[in-house]
Amino acid sequence: EESFKITKTDLKTRPVHVSTKEHIEAHFLTCFVALLLLRLLQLNTDGKYSTKVLVDEMNNITGTYLDKNYYMLDYYSDIVKEFGELTSNDFSKRFMTRSQIKNIISQVKN
Repeated sequence: EESFKITKTDLKTRPVHVSTKEHIEAHFLTCFVALLLLRLLQLNTDGKYSTKVLVDEMNNITGTYLDKNYYMLDYYSDIVKEFGELTSNDFSKRFMTRSQIKNIISQVKN
């Protein structure tokens, strides 16, 4: 019940117009994986943050393209710092190159 509520409110999943069985299953799988990752993040932060807070924090993490493949990270907070500690990444850097950002993404995937 609670997980269904989270997918509707915090993750803002909505029915999509898909007609084939494969597309319906893919949509369901995407929603399920998003919920699973969110719950794992909540577990790894010892339940200190609600799912809404975690989703809002992730949505706030953005970067602005400057010049010559440099980006300025626009948002940092104690929760983002904790994300970095969990993934062994330093998100406190104000400026990063595209390759540094790609490296962080590849590390998080593994």
